[in-house]
Amino acid sequence: SDRYMGQLGLMSTIRQDFETLRTLLEDLRKEGQKPIDRIILYVDDLDRCQPAQVVQVLQAVHLLLAFDIFNVVVGVDGRWLERSLSSEYGSKDGERDTRPSPFRAQNYLEKIFQIPYSLGTLDQDSFGSLVEGLLPTRSAAEPQPEPDRIDLTEAVGTLFFEDFEETFFKRLHAFVNTPRLAKRMLNVYRLLRARAAAEDYESFLSSESTGTYRAALVLLAVNVSAPQVGGKLLYSLSRETDDNISLQAFLDEIVDNLRVSRFTDEERLTLARVRDDIKAIGDDLPSELAAYRHWAPRVGSYSFDWQLIGDGA
Repeated sequence: SDRYMGQLGLMSTIRQDFETLRTLLEDLRKEGQKPIDRIILYVDDLDRCQPAQVVQVLQAVHLLLAFDIFNVVVGVDGRWLERSLSSEYGSKDGERDTRPSPFRAQNYLEKIFQIPYSLGTLDQDSFGSLVEGLLPTRSAAEPQPEPDRIDLTEAVGTLFFEDFEETFFKRLHAFVNTPRLAKRMLNVYRLLRARAAAEDYESFLSSESTGTYRAALVLLAVNVSAPQVGGKLLYSLSRETDDNISLQAFLDEIVDNLRVSRFTDEERLTLARVRDDIKAIGDDLPSELAAYRHWAPRVGSYSFDWQLIGDGA
């Protein structure tokens, strides 16, 4: 009856509209026409929403999947889904769940999603392929214009990467386990490289074995993979005055708590892993600390908390 229509909630109204849409499409098929076969909805960045919004989206997804015309693909961190559902439906802090069967987010999700699929981390081969696809190396580039037509000089270096840069970049696989981190690291390195072109390009890419590009890349890898300690480490490096100490020894002293630092015990454990990953790269890293001290503030400026660290926070 029309007297009840005004009392229907939004979800009920939407359901009625979808029922009408399905009926219309079925009628078109019966008449021999070819309407839309399927509507695929992609939901991304759900883990940036507040728990209440996450639950509302899940309710909407559940509604859509009741109609065979809709397929829904949700890309999200599963941990955030469980946390949001537990926040909305689970027992509150300090309360005891007295229900016969306590709420479990897993049960809720299983009623909505037919196929869960977890993406694995980047293995070494996949990381290498990704780097090759993202880095425009000089050898893979098209032949350059004649020198008398355009003066490329250092600008060529900012446009095309050397082959040995790509090779070294691949050796940093231990620090990068997702495509997002790999792209972030590469994009920041482009900016660092452009800065080097204006300041000290010759020493930055002097050769495969002497260029300070290796110091910049190692510090960038640490800052991207371990941001919780990267900023502090870079700040400590930028303030270090002893050039006779190696990077490895510098890290050893912090990890073993042999020097005054602002690192907590938990942060030193993270630094121990970082130290081991750096050691695994090989012995051909710059030995002098001056190269790392030079690039530490430049890499650190691409951290979210660099200014806070500098202010003593």
